[in-house]
Amino acid sequence: MDSDRPTGPLTISFSQPVAAFGAYWGSGVDCPFGDAPSILTFQDVNGNVIGADSFTYTGDGTLEWHGYTFATPVKTITRTAGDGREGIAVDGLQATVASSGALLQNISTRAFVQTGDNVIIGGLIITGSGQKRVIVRAIGPSLANFGIANPLPDPTLELHDGTGALITSNDNWMDAPNKQEIIDSGLPPSNNLESAILTSLSPGNYTAIVRGVNNGTGIALVEGYDLDPTAGSKLGNISTRALVQTGDNVMIGGL
Repeated sequence: MDSDRPTGPLTISFSQPVAAFGAYWGSGVDCPFGDAPSILTFQDVNGNVIGADSFTYTGDGTLEWHGYTFATPVKTITRTAGDGREGIAVDGLQATVASSGALLQNISTRAFVQTGDNVIIGGLIITGSGQKRVIVRAIGPSLANFGIANPLPDPTLELHDGTGALITSNDNWMDAPNKQEIIDSGLPPSNNLESAILTSLSPGNYTAIVRGVNNGTGIALVEGYDLDPTAGSKLGNISTRALVQTGDNVMIGGL
């Protein structure tokens, strides 16, 4: 691509975020706009600037290679001229699509819920930077549809922060103040007696506790779903504490 003088900055937008990018930069022979800084700005998928660089070229038709690697995948690169004159030539553009990596997008544990200390206690870790949009669910009665003979008839769900303080709780997801958001997420529980919490969490440690209403017992699932896998923060892992028994009442983890 080349131009004597475009009307504005040059923007390169990738269909998928890239982990590496390079191109030969310069200006055409006898271009009058040489010796001005050429400024590159790198942005992630959310439009955040994650880096920048500047260099000059002479305007004699010589092209120089400038290559970059990115710890945070880049979606858009914008080139502007330091003197406002946009003469530029670009050739040999190359880019490497960023790997999605082994990111957890949903995690779950199935276990037998009793009373007292023998409820399901699931630990969630959010890593990275920025808030993470998640939905945490406590599933019980709908497990009967999958051949579970003794599902927890009416689960409740609590979400605690790393200090143990209660952030929020839910008993019956249809009663949640953001019920419509839960529906719009595509992950509403199939039974109205089941519980769900949809919220944004900062990086840190969290605990989800599943109990039975009126000390009810039975098999339940505690689940966590990443609703924004492109965010700077990631759903790191789940750890679960529950009473392990025999037969169907063992603990089963899902990734």
